[in-house]
Amino acid sequence: MTGAAFLLASTIAAALAADTPSTAVALVNGVPIDAAELEASFRQTKVSDKAGIIPAAELRRFKLQVLRVLINRMVLNQRLDELKVKIDEKLVAAHVKQVEERLAGNGQTLDAFLQKLGMTEERMRQDIRNDYRWVAYVESQAKESVLRKYFESNRAAFDGDKVHAKHILIKCGEDASADERELKRRQAADIRAELAAGKSFEELARRRSECVSAKSGGDLPWFPRKGVMAESFAAAAFDLKAGELSQVIESEFGYHLMVVVDRKPGEKTANFEDAIDEVKSAYAEDLRRTEVARLRKKADVKILLP
Repeated sequence: MTGAAFLLASTIAAALAADTPSTAVALVNGVPIDAAELEASFRQTKVSDKAGIIPAAELRRFKLQVLRVLINRMVLNQRLDELKVKIDEKLVAAHVKQVEERLAGNGQTLDAFLQKLGMTEERMRQDIRNDYRWVAYVESQAKESVLRKYFESNRAAFDGDKVHAKHILIKCGEDASADERELKRRQAADIRAELAAGKSFEELARRRSECVSAKSGGDLPWFPRKGVMAESFAAAAFDLKAGELSQVIESEFGYHLMVVVDRKPGEKTANFEDAIDEVKSAYAEDLRRTEVARLRKKADVKILLP
């Protein structure tokens, strides 16, 4: 998102990164993310409420997911540093005041809130500053000509078109080695060969898919072009004809095979002027996704989580 409402809503969660020195759980281009920051962010998830009963391996997997979010945030912030993106400090001051007012409405003070978290006000301000710097960067890229082109290239998303599909997933984590990724990709390619030879998609999905949809033969609910499925998956779905088998699709979850069952047009025909806020929001999310993917490929990231 690009709006101040998102920034205000995310400030408290983002601010939970404590400044207490701790063991690094990751290095991003040599800059550490410490365990205290990870633990504070993890405590904001619903999973943390069950930490005492979740098996250790599963708990680590959830924490690794949170760590990936922190890593993505850091590579973006480092890119903003590189570009020397700055913002008016009055924005930060006004935002802090909004946070103080929200806390006051709940009977809390900012000082007490920060003390409870074990962090400084400057650390909170830096989180806010980075969010506003991202907003400024998006606005520098989102010229009207760019947004119009984006709108026309993604008409299905703004018209409300939907797709009904079934898929098979071979899981592969984002931090898997090149050899492991190739092994998983080959597994998906072998399944595709079986499907192309006439094997039942539903049967193979039940036996081979590692998604919860496997029990229903890979069947998925209707979904729109943006905002629900991984971008690569949704893009492939909207390029397929009904009944057509996809190539192997890679996403952050692993490797997919898909068949589109049906398609239906949206109930509206959007125009650029009326959809401008939605267009800006979708463009910002796609820009973040593509920037993170590009930066992660060239970043020196070391996961040190025990």
